[in-house]
Amino acid sequence: MQQVNTKISIGIPTYEANLSLVSTVNSILNQTCYKNISQILIVVDGNKISRSVKNKLTDKKIKVVYSKKREGQSARINDIFNLLDTAQIILTNDDIIMDKDALKIIIKKYKKFDLVAGNVKPMDKLNFLERILEVGQQIQSAIARDWNKGDNYLSCNGRFLVLSKNFYKKISVPEKIWNNDAYVYILSQKLGLKFTFAEDIKINYKSPSNIHEHISQSIKFQKSKEDLQRFFKENIDLYYKIPLSVKAKALIFTIIKSPILTLSYLAIFSATRLKNYLMDSSLWTNGYWQTDLSTKVLIK
Repeated sequence: MQQVNTKISIGIPTYEANLSLVSTVNSILNQTCYKNISQILIVVDGNKISRSVKNKLTDKKIKVVYSKKREGQSARINDIFNLLDTAQIILTNDDIIMDKDALKIIIKKYKKFDLVAGNVKPMDKLNFLERILEVGQQIQSAIARDWNKGDNYLSCNGRFLVLSKNFYKKISVPEKIWNNDAYVYILSQKLGLKFTFAEDIKINYKSPSNIHEHISQSIKFQKSKEDLQRFFKENIDLYYKIPLSVKAKALIFTIIKSPILTLSYLAIFSATRLKNYLMDSSLWTNGYWQTDLSTKVLIK
């Protein structure tokens, strides 16, 4: 019997490459299935890793590649696709913490899928804004879970994706795109590939600690469909039509559970939509944007 290839490579595109990267890498090195990791590839987008950070990235499986020019996350993701060659790769960010059994679960349950999305949730809250934003995340998670049985772009969070070689060797992410994860999801659907949301693969990230960074993230998300449509010949409206009943159910649940926080979130939600409406659309044609620094302070 032919032995199944259980080696997995991990790709991390980064620009800031600060201490949050060390925390992310440590969560990878602490995996119960560390032996199954072929390589941890860190691709730096036109920047340098400080000596203090580099001195903490000493594991033999870590490889750091520098690009001479800053071109944005998509360009570095394409580098990862080109440089890695294992049956599966994990594409993640430089500011997440992987549960120690994440890799074990992937190998045990998700080898037959072309695209797997992890269950990404915020870490412990530090301030009132983060508590409010968690309500927004709860609403989005509830919608993602109930809409089309979890098979939708909201489930496909780019902070943690697993791609088969059959998929990642076929694609190149447009370099001036903002929403890489939605692009990857829609493309997988158009190619007829198998996607699943893996609720048992637990990943944590840090919410923004200030309103400016949240608004920046929100505007990128709001412009997703308009941005992506440039790269698909067919109309992609179908992938964004969330049933009203699913939205209502998620909102009603959070209002009952946390009325004050939910109303506060709805106020912020409305403000970000107004900001998006007033914003110069030319701002979103760049391949990269200002880094959200407060999300790089990992506390777990």
